[in-house]
Amino acid sequence: MEPRKAKEKIPKGHYGNCRHRCLSDNTESFTSYFSRVLKQVHMGLSLSQEAVNVMSSFAGRLAPKNKRPTITSREIQTSVSLLLPGEMGKHARSEATKAVIKYTTSR
Repeated sequence: MEPRKAKEKIPKGHYGNCRHRCLSDNTESFTSYFSRVLKQVHMGLSLSQEAVNVMSSFAGRLAPKNKRPTITSREIQTSVSLLLPGEMGKHARSEATKAVIKYTTSR
């Protein structure tokens, strides 16, 4: 009878720790899209890193709730009006509507 060979241990690292790798792959980041859209709408403006992180987190939560991979302008407008209080939310919503109309007519 032959002696059994010991199983080779997988070294812990990026691939050995599957839980961390699998959890980090599930989160999506929308940060690159915010800067692209902002350049199209208002050329000289920029967003702070904290604002981008908050918006990316909010957008990441919106997609699974709608059970669709695409977030439409309606979801973004609703989230902005919920986040921004009173007159500021109304103004942001009207500016967003103008930007969407401008984008659809230019296509």
